[in-house]
Amino acid sequence: MHVIDRLLVPESDDGTCPGYNTPCGRPVVSAGLCLRCRLVSQEDRDRIEQEWQQGLAEAVAVVSAEESSQVRQAPF
Repeated sequence: MHVIDRLLVPESDDGTCPGYNTPCGRPVVSAGLCLRCRLVSQEDRDRIEQEWQQGLAEAVAVVSAEESSQVRQAPF
């Protein structure tokens, strides 16, 4: 499952917030969610983005370290 699929929330037919993690029922303000659920979803999005950036930085550091050790061990 792609990250965006986990963050999208189906809109309700009656104009109330379907909730982000739990049923809500408040009036919809933006993006099919009430303000509280919208803020929670943005916090989750930001947390996921930060985790991804951290994982990417760690992967780059590992690859860079491996490449530098291979250059030092070159047989020529």
